[in-house]
Amino acid sequence: MSAKCAVLDEISFLFVDSTAEIATLDSALHEILHSRDTAMIYEAISSMGRFYYNNNRQEALYDLMSRTEAIASDSEVYRKLYYDIKTYISQSNLWEGKYGVAIDIALETYNKARGEQDKYGIICSAESLGGIYKYLRKDSDAVVIYKEGFDILDKENGNTGYKMQYVGDILESLLRLKRLSECETYIARFEDLLEKWKEEGAKLNYSYPVDANICQLLVYKADHAITTGNAEEAYRCLEKADANGGAEEDPYVGYQFNFVKARYYELIKDYKKALHYVNIVLETDEYEEVLLLKAELLVHEGDMGGALAVYKRLLEVVGYKHDMTFTNQINRFYSLYDLNRQKLQSKEIELQKTKLLAKNKQLFFLSALLILLVGMAYGFYRLYRKQLRMKKEIEQEKESLQDSEKKLRAAKEEAERANASKSLFIANISHEIRTPMNAIVGFSQLLTTEDYSKEERMLFIETIQNNSDLLLNLINDVLDLSRIESGNMKFILKEVDLTQCVREAVKSVAHRVSPGVSLLLDCSCDSFQLNTDPLRLQQLLINLLSNAAKFTEKGKIELSVQVEDEQRQVRFVVTDTGCGISPDMQEKIFERFEKLNEYAQGTGLGLSICRLIADRLKGEIYLDVTYTGGARFVFIHPCSLTCS
Repeated sequence: MSAKCAVLDEISFLFVDSTAEIATLDSALHEILHSRDTAMIYEAISSMGRFYYNNNRQEALYDLMSRTEAIASDSEVYRKLYYDIKTYISQSNLWEGKYGVAIDIALETYNKARGEQDKYGIICSAESLGGIYKYLRKDSDAVVIYKEGFDILDKENGNTGYKMQYVGDILESLLRLKRLSECETYIARFEDLLEKWKEEGAKLNYSYPVDANICQLLVYKADHAITTGNAEEAYRCLEKADANGGAEEDPYVGYQFNFVKARYYELIKDYKKALHYVNIVLETDEYEEVLLLKAELLVHEGDMGGALAVYKRLLEVVGYKHDMTFTNQINRFYSLYDLNRQKLQSKEIELQKTKLLAKNKQLFFLSALLILLVGMAYGFYRLYRKQLRMKKEIEQEKESLQDSEKKLRAAKEEAERANASKSLFIANISHEIRTPMNAIVGFSQLLTTEDYSKEERMLFIETIQNNSDLLLNLINDVLDLSRIESGNMKFILKEVDLTQCVREAVKSVAHRVSPGVSLLLDCSCDSFQLNTDPLRLQQLLINLLSNAAKFTEKGKIELSVQVEDEQRQVRFVVTDTGCGISPDMQEKIFERFEKLNEYAQGTGLGLSICRLIADRLKGEIYLDVTYTGGARFVFIHPCSLTCS
């Protein structure tokens, strides 16, 4: 090492991770690159990359990547720096919300490493790609990628601290997936690595900051205990973590500690304390699981308005991530298309020089265009597959193998039916999403040109808005359907003024009724207290009245409410004078995605949701096939209900 490089190394050590260190290294980078000290080259550029990443200087990272190309591309130093800086760039794009760009860079690096069988590259890129999947809550994909990188790191006897980081990432995803047996295995592995880490520190006479890692281990154990319903074990772990104080050393460990505390207090039904810790967590970031937990706690507390606001925010957060991912991918395809179109235009000018060259070049450009179209088609196909995978995450828990043969057979048949039902549901929802999405993309492209008048542009915008509303309604219906079927939608029963409840339902749909159509309410009871969930009852009635309004162009729509004392039930009847329901549709009108008119707006999920709500309210809903003047739906609600 030259004398100057030795001085630089000393300065770097004294001012590590500071602007003074980076300024010194940057000014001397040319000399460092031309020195023969590979360790100095690696440490200098790696330190600069880490500093630029921690300080969110993305342009500097790209510049550093190009400057390192001065190193021989076949050298060991360049290979390691390539994967280090690519990882920083990918993660930097992720934190800026450029999810598509981050995934593309991570996948490109990962595929390069696998193609070259580069173990160091696979370890780095697998950590980066797994982190992106984990942030986007694609935990099943994250676990697969993380395990691949960790297995190589483990076989290569890599750095113990790095292994702990990998195991911690795997554990976070496994805990969210509730794969409890695997969680126990990796908790034990984390504990072993922590002991080894402390021993290494003692041998080197170096005090590692182990408190944060001990606290993190206790948080993982508490999270596992909460998932299994073991409140006593969870309390013991959280009490030890609190006494340890490691959560104050590491902000991320503190975030995990407070979130698991909130889950613990939810488990023991102390909702006020749970809300306190949830609000502390939300000061750091708005992750989906935190918002969902807060909404559920507000429902437990009876704050339905607050819960609704949190659910709306949850939809915004999830929608933003998905929209940003989709938009980034589309923009990349447009950039590629524009670049190739410019090249095509320049080549066409050259074709005019001679007839002989024109024929040859014409064949070349036709081939290039075909390859481009095939590439774009393949890219859109991959994008479509990614969207499907996001909706096809499967959460499976291992069951005990000591059940009888009959129970195993029944479980297998149930799983096969569930898989077939899920596949059909995914196929239908994909079709329903693609229709409005195509309209949105198509008319958005038209808005980018100057060939249309203001009136036509306003019509395009209105079409985009209508299809956006349709897409939002579809998402809301799917979420309602999913929460009801999974049992996550809470039904809160209380005494409700029946007359006021039905009047509010009628008032909610009045604006949807076509001109010339009468909307009538026939409620014979002036005052009757019904034990029900008013929100779900109104949702059911609004769905029925909205369907009637959609298919009734003249005549009337009537909601009749009759209290039948002898049967101890209330009969709700929605009658319209619309187009009616054909005999071949009467049997399957309550099935998902079934629509009277495939060209009419709607998701085809409204009546399915009505039937699920009716079942949860222990009532009955059916179509009166004897009525021929339009359509008539009947919902029978029992007078006495208990929470299920």
